[in-house]
Amino acid sequence: MMYPFNNNPFVPFGPFGPFPRTARRTIVPRLDTRGIPELYTTGLVENTESEENTVDYGINPCIWKALPNQTLVLWKVRHPVSQNGASSPVTVVIPTGNSSSTVTSPNSAAGTTKVKVVDNKSTQVAGRDVTVPTGSGAEEQQGYTTEHIVYIDKCAGIFRLLGVTAQNSPARTTVGSNTPAESAAKSK
Repeated sequence: MMYPFNNNPFVPFGPFGPFPRTARRTIVPRLDTRGIPELYTTGLVENTESEENTVDYGINPCIWKALPNQTLVLWKVRHPVSQNGASSPVTVVIPTGNSSSTVTSPNSAAGTTKVKVVDNKSTQVAGRDVTVPTGSGAEEQQGYTTEHIVYIDKCAGIFRLLGVTAQNSPARTTVGSNTPAESAAKSK
């Protein structure tokens, strides 16, 4: 005579036993068991025809929502910029609400927010600071991925590349170049 009580929400143990129902969780890929989460780019759109040229990288919305509010991630950029986008500022397109995609087409912003990608001195980076532009090397890159350690603060809207100084940064012009050859010549 258990049939009328199976689907009754007032029965203490419900139809599936005394276990509480939990929501399905997204597994965030990590470098090791308890290590730094990995975040991959899912797309690239270069907005070069608009009044404000930008290079927009998309990321997986499910992974973004599963990350904590403040975290360090290993950001793997799978999509190199073109020569046209090498000098354009870089943004990361993140989902707002229940958006299923982040980068769909140029100049589309339905259900998304653009977060500026900044360097360690809070200067917005350009496309050439994030990846090597296509066609700039001696041969074409196949399966090219660039990795960056990134500090993310979702509440403050910070996406900061650690260990990167933007080429248009005022800190770079006052200190000089960071190339090993120039620093070795200065020390002599």
